[in-house]
Amino acid sequence: MPQFSDDQVLATLKQAEQCKLQGKHGDAIHLLERLLQADPDNVSALEEVADNELSLEHFDRAETAARRGGARDNTR
Repeated sequence: MPQFSDDQVLATLKQAEQCKLQGKHGDAIHLLERLLQADPDNVSALEEVADNELSLEHFDRAETAARRGGARDNTR
């Protein structure tokens, strides 16, 4: 499983945000899923996944990601 430095995490989140703004939600989700493989508790990535899934009208997936992000955020 690849590990990401803090700089790589921020760069990947920024790249995913750019994909989202360009309407490339699938590409954004792919980037975010790579982050989540390395760090399943990354709240920012989970929130971004939820946002992109919502844009794709994948409501169940969006809700699942949002709940995971909210649950992780409450444990810190």
